[in-house]
Amino acid sequence: MTPLESTLLAGYLSGDPARPEEARGDFVLGDRHPTQGWAMSSVIGAFPWYYTLSPRGELIQGSNVFELCAAAKLDWQWNMAAVGQIAAVGHTLGSHTLHPKIFRLPAHTRVRLVDGAIKLESVDPPSSWEWDETELDDSFKSLTDAFSACLEASGEPILSLSAGFDSRLLLALTLRAGCSPSIVSMGTSDAADVKVARLLAGRVGLPVERIELCAADYLKHGEQISRTTSGVKTAGDWHTWLYNRHVGAPERIHLVGSNGEFARTFYSDFLTRSRLFRLSGRSGVTAWLAIKALNRLRKFPRGFWFGGQVGLGPVFDSLRLSRGEYPNSALSCLDTFYAIERVRHFIGSGLACYAQFSKPRSPFLDKNWMQEIAALRRPWKEGNRYHLAALNKFAPHLLDIPFNRDPDGGALVGYSPFAKLCRTREVEELLVESNPLDFLLDRNARIAAMRDARADRFSTASLLLTMHFASINARRVSAKVASPA
Repeated sequence: MTPLESTLLAGYLSGDPARPEEARGDFVLGDRHPTQGWAMSSVIGAFPWYYTLSPRGELIQGSNVFELCAAAKLDWQWNMAAVGQIAAVGHTLGSHTLHPKIFRLPAHTRVRLVDGAIKLESVDPPSSWEWDETELDDSFKSLTDAFSACLEASGEPILSLSAGFDSRLLLALTLRAGCSPSIVSMGTSDAADVKVARLLAGRVGLPVERIELCAADYLKHGEQISRTTSGVKTAGDWHTWLYNRHVGAPERIHLVGSNGEFARTFYSDFLTRSRLFRLSGRSGVTAWLAIKALNRLRKFPRGFWFGGQVGLGPVFDSLRLSRGEYPNSALSCLDTFYAIERVRHFIGSGLACYAQFSKPRSPFLDKNWMQEIAALRRPWKEGNRYHLAALNKFAPHLLDIPFNRDPDGGALVGYSPFAKLCRTREVEELLVESNPLDFLLDRNARIAAMRDARADRFSTASLLLTMHFASINARRVSAKVASPA
């Protein structure tokens, strides 16, 4: 490999790696040469990619923080700002990882060494796009082109199907493309996702493989899941890894709905629907994000913030939106934050889980599609109108089956057993006796946290389990770095 060679480092790409501006997909391109190497992410860069400057002044890159720490021979350190972000927002933000000297490559960014220092350059940020101006293109060409770029000439794809809008649109697109996907759905037989998936699959004459999660697997496989996700995927959301373990088709395309909500105004509540908020711009969004973070933090025991190692200042600093990155209008800012923060970090960790067992791809990560959606007038991005219009064009016979509710009219049954697991004595004892958690809370503080009746047990257990297994992996890295070569 020559230092100037452009190769695919992460994700998937349809097109010429030497011409990334014309390529389709979600990817990181570059060269891993330690002194002349570089990397460049696509519009989101949802598939994780990390970099660090080694003690020898080399640019070391990789897809996993723990492995990168060992490769760069760095002592393990904790980035408490990242821990605070996970608690307050549900995922890391910006370039943060659990190690303060290892960084997540930002969206649409090029990284390289210049005079021995790391240099980042933004490439076509969303602030430069057209927003909320155009009408719907009822040919849906950008969507179908992006979907075609996800497929390969040989082999039928796998499709994760739920009761939601994104996966149903993917089903419609597979039908349009003449595919017969292998459909998988997650949950018990009475889960709404499974019931709806069976109705949809039956309507198109395809079988469904139902995968039911086992609560014990969260603890059994926790260390491996944490390692796969670089320690930042919260334990309550480990179902992506757990159910894909049963799919186990490493050579097959797995169609997933990542970033589909970019076309559905993901952040929507009574505040964001108000005229005052919509006129507030970036400052209003920063305030709204801070309010959301404070509401989330209220779910945790007071001892986590008072007497613990996590400070809140860096968390709120990371919620400030830059003029160079974000467009002017409030809702466009929220759309951008969703894509380059939530999708890149939270859903990106899910893509890392998928990628361990299959080849995940989503047409909604495609830049051309995203720019068309950004330019679309806001009413098309509310009330699921874009998805409904596309379904009406490609598969109108799927529209009468309910979305996101039990088709039999019963109570909504979810797919995850984590809520029950986190209330078990086994989990409480594990967390109380977890020496790996000493970096965050001492044993007495952990006892108080697990007994705090005002705290939300799901949120508390999810965060502490996440950090417990991340700390185990960090200790393994430390031992590897300390051992003789």
